[in-house]
Amino acid sequence: TPAVGTVWLPALVLVGSGAGLVWPCLFAGLVIDIPRERYAVATGINQTIQRTSTALGVALAVTLLGTTRDVAGLGHFRRLFVLSAVCGLATAALAPFVGMRPKATAGDR
Repeated sequence: TPAVGTVWLPALVLVGSGAGLVWPCLFAGLVIDIPRERYAVATGINQTIQRTSTALGVALAVTLLGTTRDVAGLGHFRRLFVLSAVCGLATAALAPFVGMRPKATAGDR
């Protein structure tokens, strides 16, 4: 029997809260220095990349899971969870090294 109240609900609240905190900051950070006349293009490119990467992630998940149809196939899910954890940790480890350009001042132009 699924443990909805003790496992699934807390997990969904945690994931939803994390996504709710991260996504707005990420989107704002991507377009904060974009000139007004290019804002729509930048937002469109951002959304296109997001949707494409989501589709590729789902395709990868389906590939890793294969044709799992029974409980004996839980090993496939473990591989998917391990891949997700490794990608998340790699992203967190590389994030401090992402180059940030200093804002241009009037004297730099």
